[in-house]
Amino acid sequence: MRRLLARLPSVSLQAILVISFVLVAAIALGLGLLAATLVSGPLRLVVILAAILIAALLATLVSRYLTGPIQALLQASRQAAHGDLTGRLTERGPRELATLSQAFNATLQTLRANQLAQAERLASLEQLAAGVAHEINNPLATILLYADILRPECGQKEQNLAALEMINSEARRCQRIADALLDFSRQKPIVPQPTDLNALLQNVVEVEQRHEKYTGVQIVTELDPALPLIQADPALLRQVRINLLNNAVEAMPHGGRLTLRTRQQPANQVTVEVADTGVGIPPENLNRLFRPFFTTKPPGQGTGLGLAIAASIVRQHHGQISVQSQVGQGTTFTFRLPMQLPEEIVAP
Repeated sequence: MRRLLARLPSVSLQAILVISFVLVAAIALGLGLLAATLVSGPLRLVVILAAILIAALLATLVSRYLTGPIQALLQASRQAAHGDLTGRLTERGPRELATLSQAFNATLQTLRANQLAQAERLASLEQLAAGVAHEINNPLATILLYADILRPECGQKEQNLAALEMINSEARRCQRIADALLDFSRQKPIVPQPTDLNALLQNVVEVEQRHEKYTGVQIVTELDPALPLIQADPALLRQVRINLLNNAVEAMPHGGRLTLRTRQQPANQVTVEVADTGVGIPPENLNRLFRPFFTTKPPGQGTGLGLAIAASIVRQHHGQISVQSQVGQGTTFTFRLPMQLPEEIVAP
């Protein structure tokens, strides 16, 4: 949708409307003045006043006929660009604008259908993940139990102890993967409350930066001091922040700059950015980043669920998440949240 808007002419709508308004008014007024030259006396004043009124009336009609559909199209396009696909245009006005409105409505309907299909696939995947995790956890617990039982019988043989330690290590790694599957499958209900995103972000940074992997990472915060409180679940949003920060730091194994930004944009939403100067993401992988189990890390170093969980939580809050990246320069994750949640979520 943003690419579609970018292709629109750079001439402002206001300029086009003003020019149209002036042209119509000038033509009508000119015809009126021309008619006034054909009469004399008090009648001339009446003709001039009538010409002015007709010019104003024609300009107003043209303005309503043209500007209404155009303004509605621009407004709906901006909403769609921010992830709101609920709008629908009235298919009226000039034939070309009506056709454009029909095409726009058809596009929104297709996007809504795709969004619904994706949500259904995700729900099925969450159910599958929960089932697999439970099935894996049971035998893993048995493996770990018997490994502990065998430890005294291994004696002091280094080879036996090393093999037993390998069993423990790999079993616990599988257990972490199973736990991640459960986290992904459990869509916890939102417990909304007034939330200060700036304070939440600063708290997460203060805790996370103590980890060894943050060594060599410069953290820069650009937080909007006027950022309003929003209705949200701070515990769930904390998980989003942690997942995005971990992803950014892991993209900078040799250090770099991590920038965190907040701002109120647009008026009824708040925007959060997490930008790194890491290795970047190839273009062919950008559309797959939020898919469950997708990862570019070596085997054993990631489950591919961190970003999927973050995206799921943002969607629960009726928000949107996106990513921009350039290989060798870095990546920026952006998510937007509404200041107010829908009533069906807030209501007990």
